[in-house]
Amino acid sequence: MKKLLIAFLAIFIFSVHQHAGAKVIWDGAEIVEDQNGKMTFKKDVKIYKKLPNGQFESLVVKRNDYFRVYSIENYNNQTYYWMSSGYRVQATDLVIFKEVPYDVKQQIMKDYYYTVTNPKGAEFLTRRSETLGSVVKEVEEGYSFFGPAIKNGYITQTFRETEYPTDCDGCNPIEHVKTGYINAKNVEKASVTTAPYTANTFLVLTKDADLFSNPITKKEQNNYLFSNNYFDKQTLNILPKGTVVHTNGKLVGGQLQLESLYNHIESGYIDLKNVAPLPTPTTQYMQYGLDISSDFNGWTYVTHAEFNTAFVPRNEAVQVYASNGIKSFISYKDIYGFVPSNALSTKKASVPSITGTISPKSDLTFIYHNLYYLDKPLENILTSTDGKSWLLEDGNGFVYEETDKYFRFKHQHNSSGHYISYYPSNGGWFTIQKPIQEGSKIDPFGKVLTIFDTYTTPAGKFNNVFLTDYGYYIAPGYGVIQFWESAYATEIK
Repeated sequence: MKKLLIAFLAIFIFSVHQHAGAKVIWDGAEIVEDQNGKMTFKKDVKIYKKLPNGQFESLVVKRNDYFRVYSIENYNNQTYYWMSSGYRVQATDLVIFKEVPYDVKQQIMKDYYYTVTNPKGAEFLTRRSETLGSVVKEVEEGYSFFGPAIKNGYITQTFRETEYPTDCDGCNPIEHVKTGYINAKNVEKASVTTAPYTANTFLVLTKDADLFSNPITKKEQNNYLFSNNYFDKQTLNILPKGTVVHTNGKLVGGQLQLESLYNHIESGYIDLKNVAPLPTPTTQYMQYGLDISSDFNGWTYVTHAEFNTAFVPRNEAVQVYASNGIKSFISYKDIYGFVPSNALSTKKASVPSITGTISPKSDLTFIYHNLYYLDKPLENILTSTDGKSWLLEDGNGFVYEETDKYFRFKHQHNSSGHYISYYPSNGGWFTIQKPIQEGSKIDPFGKVLTIFDTYTTPAGKFNNVFLTDYGYYIAPGYGVIQFWESAYATEIK
């Protein structure tokens, strides 16, 4: 069996803070912080708890009396509920337990940010004890997580264990939930409070600012790239003035918590004094067609262009809020996101038309950098033996045909996975009638999305590069210089 242990960090990140004094009522009773459930009994029972002096104290519980449950423990194949009065009760047929729904917990949850500061790391244990119980998860120094307030010297964290059967094709994964307790002496805590900006607010940086990976150690995150593409080299350790960021409305340890636009990719932390509300936007025009990016710390440049609703054609008017010189934050038809700053102008652009030769010269050799479905970059060298086909030894590559009236190409590949594209009918050929313009039809179905005046890859700068809605960038005299967002020409000789 292969097992994967993943922390339920997300359940803490989006907690909702109530106004002071507000009560949350569920199932006829008030719910309080750290409460996991409520418990009643089917008949009158006597329960016991062990005192520090070793003696036992008893309590008679009446039928239907309500008790809060703060913790649930499982060991020796038995389940135990810790009541609010400090009594521990074993789950039996006499016990009626109801778990508080998460959406109710959210209304009163107070979460905190913890970082493991013990140089030797720490352990989440099945019990609040350094000598009893087993290890749920071992973590290293610097491990960070959100969790409830410290209770009895420990912090609780819920983990899911996903078990993947290896001897059963088509079987669903088996998920187990485990609760771990970490000794508070091994961590440092930062409180989570409400920021002066509400959740889902866009803000602009008023100066160059550090982006921290966590709010306690303020250690800058390593290898945190400003973009995952070759054309943007800047790192995110320092965000330039004018960058637009997105907050979830929380201060963690006094630092403003940032998130990507749609709550994916990693979040970060920034000093509150470095941000301000967005200014009034100005109207500018797209200099070429482009997808709007959804992520403040980098984007896939095309990502299957026009396969979503965020494609903005050339010369469309957009609202521009801010720019850091690399990227600008815009809105278009109620869609917000980022485009390269050089894609905008206060004037409309001329619309180009391509009539010359598009196929590569017969004596060229292409070197492609390919990341598609591979764990590490792969350099592929395509050469031509007939002046029409640029292929690898295994037959992967491109085939071109051209006349005065049309240009067509085929992305040829086998099952090796080095090149993967959407295969149309007609033997895999993409055919475009000349002259090639924005909106030109591509047989059997498709079109030219836009034409770039100039487009740059590590192989150099190319003029009048046109982009198809299949994700191919084609330069006159060179053919395909990039396909999708993952493979592009690094050298042409």
